[in-house]
Amino acid sequence: MTRLFSKIICVVVGAVLGAAACGEDAVEYGMPQARYKIDGQVVAAVGSQPVQGIQIGLGGETVITDASGNFSLDVQTFPCNDQCQLEVKDIDGADNGGEFQDKNVAINPTKTAEGDGDWDEGTFEQSDIEVQLDEV
Repeated sequence: MTRLFSKIICVVVGAVLGAAACGEDAVEYGMPQARYKIDGQVVAAVGSQPVQGIQIGLGGETVITDASGNFSLDVQTFPCNDQCQLEVKDIDGADNGGEFQDKNVAINPTKTAEGDGDWDEGTFEQSDIEVQLDEV
């Protein structure tokens, strides 16, 4: 008798909870995100020579400049709004033609595509950024 009663309770509770969940929109949990497409070049402050081997970071993602000092980031991360900062680091020391000081560079990407209206805030882009690094 006790087992039958337990089964009936389980069925009733399951039916009530299941029906309650079907009547309203589901609550969403997550984190806002935006896509950033950032392109540029790193040069030495003195002489404006391209600097390769420099790490460029945004939102936890990094890339390394090529032999011409160029970089291209395509990152999906938490929106930085008016506080976007590229993290620029010389990770290989003198191997790239000199030792350069690390720095943060403020950027102001433009919104080029709308998001989906939920957590996606859209796509932001900025091109032709020139980062000038001072030698140590």
